Amino acid sequence: MTTAATNHAHRPEPPAETTGTATRTRLTRARRTTREAIRLGRRPGLDGIRGGAVILVMLNHTGALRWGFVGVDVFFALSGFLITTLLFEERQRHGRISLRAFYLRRARRLVPGLVLLLVAYAVAVTRFGLFGSYWPLWQRLASTLFYANNWVLATGHSPLGPLTLTWSLAQEEQFYLLWPILLCLLWRLRARPIVILTLLVAAVIGLMYYLPHVSAVAHLDNYYNPVYRFGQLLIGCAAALLWRYRPTHLVLRWSPIGLAAIFGIGYFADDTSRALLPRLAAGAICAAVLVLHAATGNRSILNRLLSLPPLRFMGTISYGLYLYHLSILTVMLVYWPNLTWRVQTAILIPVSILVAWTSWHFVESRFVSSPGRDKETRIRRSPDGAGT
Repeated sequence: MTTAATNHAHRPEPPAETTGTATRTRLTRARRTTREAIRLGRRPGLDGIRGGAVILVMLNHTGALRWGFVGVDVFFALSGFLITTLLFEERQRHGRISLRAFYLRRARRLVPGLVLLLVAYAVAVTRFGLFGSYWPLWQRLASTLFYANNWVLATGHSPLGPLTLTWSLAQEEQFYLLWPILLCLLWRLRARPIVILTLLVAAVIGLMYYLPHVSAVAHLDNYYNPVYRFGQLLIGCAAALLWRYRPTHLVLRWSPIGLAAIFGIGYFADDTSRALLPRLAAGAICAAVLVLHAATGNRSILNRLLSLPPLRFMGTISYGLYLYHLSILTVMLVYWPNLTWRVQTAILIPVSILVAWTSWHFVESRFVSSPGRDKETRIRRSPDGAGT
């Protein structure tokens, strides 16, 4: 017998308990690696959600769907989910978050379309006398360009005309400014995901149910209240953390109910309801469930519906649709004030699609794409939410 064989023959066998522990450790590490390697990638259903949400908002403004304002709830939940997911993925790839690069990406995505809107708005005011207001033009342009219109409307002012809808863009931009910093701080403190999720849930409860007393003292309008809407965005952030742990079976079970609840909440409540705060919270939660379902990427009936090409196309140009449609509708009503809601809808939707596609193709996409960016980034050029 050789020396090697002798050594092998007398090598002690590891205890069974140690072997089992090592095996479990390897399996745990493998599961963790698989989980951490999950990336959002391209989810056609998310484009469909954007498209459906912007259609709801447009139909609300024409009077065709009085509860179409729930589309804003969907946008906020979707924005919180996407931004949080992308921040986690960037940290996973690079070990850190570049706040400068993040803010630059946001500016490249949001500012060109907004500037185009403001230029057209200024021309309409100065050359054609449209969009009159008790605020001077420069003040309306400044409050919009610096993303302050959510606070303008929350304090009871309404001088913005068709720029009123930029309140939600302002809400999202303020969220983009604060949330990455808070998340980086939590990571620096080595907070585990379950801790971050717990803090998010606690923050949502506080923002939605305990701060109304403060808002009442400050005389803030509940519907436009930035505090409550920040809570809706945080619900989307919490959904992003849940998605990283793949609660697929729960999502598949509850997402159809969530979709039905979005329509039910919108149908039985309006934006002046006494139950507005519970509706805002419930709307964002149901929207988050729907977003989680789309993020699974499975081939369910709901995901196939959300992935239909018309909805995905509307989702791709949803930022432009949201930006321009109210200005187009206002001009229509100036020249043809007696249009029925059916005629308004029939004219507004195709005209808005044409304007939004032109803006996306010739202006917005030129800033989103850049020579040094990878292929995946160029593919996922569509907006992240209503204003993203």
